[in-house]
Amino acid sequence: MFIARECLTKDQVKELKMTLPLKSIFEEAREEGRKEGRKEGLDEAALALLKDGDSVERIKKLLGLPEKRIRKLKAQSRSERATDPEAS
Repeated sequence: MFIARECLTKDQVKELKMTLPLKSIFEEAREEGRKEGRKEGLDEAALALLKDGDSVERIKKLLGLPEKRIRKLKAQSRSERATDPEAS
Protein backbone atom coordinates (compact mmCIF):
# COMPACT_ATOMS: atom_id res chain seq x y z
CA MET A 1 0.00 0.00 0.00
CA PHE A 2 1.34 3.42 -0.93
CA ILE A 3 0.78 6.34 1.41
CA ALA A 4 1.91 9.21 -0.84
CA ARG A 5 -0.94 10.82 -2.75
CA GLU A 6 -0.21 12.52 -6.03
CA CYS A 7 -2.60 14.10 -8.48
CA LEU A 8 -2.53 13.85 -12.24
CA THR A 9 -1.07 16.84 -14.08
CA LYS A 10 -2.81 18.49 -17.02
CA ASP A 11 -0.25 16.94 -19.40
CA GLN A 12 -0.90 13.49 -17.96
CA VAL A 13 -4.64 13.96 -18.39
CA LYS A 14 -4.13 15.02 -22.04
CA GLU A 15 -1.96 11.97 -22.69
CA LEU A 16 -4.47 9.66 -21.00
CA LYS A 17 -7.24 11.03 -23.22
CA MET A 18 -5.28 9.68 -26.18
CA THR A 19 -5.00 6.22 -24.62
CA LEU A 20 -8.49 5.37 -23.44
CA PRO A 21 -11.67 7.27 -22.90
CA LEU A 22 -10.78 9.35 -19.86
CA LYS A 23 -14.07 8.57 -18.17
CA SER A 24 -13.34 4.84 -18.13
CA ILE A 25 -9.85 5.42 -16.71
CA PHE A 26 -11.20 7.47 -13.84
CA GLU A 27 -14.12 5.12 -13.23
CA GLU A 28 -11.67 2.26 -12.93
CA ALA A 29 -9.26 4.36 -10.83
CA ARG A 30 -12.14 5.35 -8.54
CA GLU A 31 -13.09 1.67 -8.14
CA GLU A 32 -9.47 0.73 -7.35
CA GLY A 33 -9.33 3.51 -4.75
CA ARG A 34 -12.67 2.48 -3.28
CA LYS A 35 -11.33 -1.03 -2.70
CA GLU A 36 -8.58 0.48 -0.55
CA GLY A 37 -10.76 3.14 1.06
CA ARG A 38 -8.97 5.97 -0.77
CA LYS A 39 -9.63 8.49 -3.50
CA GLU A 40 -8.21 7.97 -6.97
CA GLY A 41 -4.64 9.10 -7.62
CA LEU A 42 -1.64 8.03 -9.64
CA ASP A 43 -1.52 4.51 -8.20
CA GLU A 44 -5.16 3.93 -9.04
CA ALA A 45 -4.73 5.39 -12.54
CA ALA A 46 -1.76 3.05 -13.05
CA LEU A 47 -3.83 0.08 -11.89
CA ALA A 48 -6.65 1.05 -14.26
CA LEU A 49 -4.20 1.28 -17.18
CA LEU A 50 -2.58 -2.04 -16.25
CA LYS A 51 -6.00 -3.65 -16.12
CA ASP A 52 -6.68 -2.32 -19.61
CA GLY A 53 -3.45 -3.87 -20.89
CA ASP A 54 -1.09 -0.89 -21.06
CA SER A 55 2.59 -1.74 -20.66
CA VAL A 56 4.72 -0.79 -17.65
CA GLU A 57 6.91 1.33 -19.94
CA ARG A 58 3.93 3.27 -21.30
CA ILE A 59 2.49 3.86 -17.83
CA LYS A 60 5.91 5.02 -16.64
CA LYS A 61 5.95 7.56 -19.49
CA LEU A 62 2.32 8.65 -19.03
CA LEU A 63 2.26 9.04 -15.27
CA GLY A 64 5.93 9.54 -14.42
CA LEU A 65 5.88 6.76 -11.85
CA PRO A 66 9.02 4.74 -11.15
CA GLU A 67 9.07 1.38 -12.94
CA LYS A 68 9.60 -0.44 -9.63
CA ARG A 69 6.41 1.10 -8.22
CA ILE A 70 4.37 0.15 -11.31
CA ARG A 71 5.67 -3.41 -11.21
CA LYS A 72 4.78 -3.62 -7.50
CA LEU A 73 1.24 -2.41 -8.28
CA LYS A 74 1.02 -4.96 -11.10
CA ALA A 75 2.12 -7.80 -8.80
CA GLN A 76 -0.28 -6.63 -6.10
CA SER A 77 -3.13 -6.52 -8.60
CA ARG A 78 -2.37 -10.04 -9.87
CA SER A 79 -2.19 -11.32 -6.31
CA GLU A 80 -5.56 -9.78 -5.44
CA ARG A 81 -7.19 -11.24 -8.57
CA ALA A 82 -5.79 -14.68 -7.76
CA THR A 83 -7.26 -14.63 -4.25
CA ASP A 84 -10.58 -12.94 -5.07
CA PRO A 85 -12.94 -15.18 -7.07
CA GLU A 86 -15.15 -12.18 -7.94
CA ALA A 87 -12.25 -10.09 -9.35
CA SER A 88 -12.13 -9.76 -13.11
